[in-house]
Amino acid sequence: MSSLFGVLLFIISGCKEPCKTPLDKSAKIIDHFVRLDQDQCLHPEDIEALESKMNQYHKETTLHCDTIWRKSSIDGKNFDGKMEKVLDAASVPDVWIRPDGSHVIAFNDVTTGTLVKTALNQPQKFWRMGLIGYGGIGIAIDQMDGSQLQKLTLDLKLEHPQEVVDPDIGMTTDGRWRLTWFGINPKQMNPNAHGPISSAKPHIFYRSTS
Repeated sequence: MSSLFGVLLFIISGCKEPCKTPLDKSAKIIDHFVRLDQDQCLHPEDIEALESKMNQYHKETTLHCDTIWRKSSIDGKNFDGKMEKVLDAASVPDVWIRPDGSHVIAFNDVTTGTLVKTALNQPQKFWRMGLIGYGGIGIAIDQMDGSQLQKLTLDLKLEHPQEVVDPDIGMTTDGRWRLTWFGINPKQMNPNAHGPISSAKPHIFYRSTS
């Protein structure tokens, strides 16, 4: 199992043409996600407003400050190995250790600025990786040889641009990769409280293989 811990803690090929009218100025972050889900479009003013709202979101929350660290142990009880930081702006990790010793790490990618950049340039990724920068899946491979981590772009083939959190990665007995996550569709999100726990129930976990 993993010795990684968090501190602190597209079915759709792409968006349609830009929406003809922007959302009301009073719209919240969740309203932008709902529009993206229902209309598959955003107005240029929506993206500008989304950037402002995300800046405010980062002032009010600390999720983007989460980091992933790693320590080793000889006996699985005493973790006295070197404390090393693996990833910034990443949370709730899980890891699968391959036979060659490399680590395949699944995590919640909350990198600041990623949500707005993706909305502007590649909104179809929200149906592939979830709402990255707010709550989306990240996969990184650490070869454990001192080389730089390799980050992968994957495709969960989501039906909605979900808030994808709490990933668990593993492998089936027949050699397929298996990924499980807690997914929150935009209509389930709580407009008055951020975070998956505040979303409308039932809370649903998803699983897919590759």
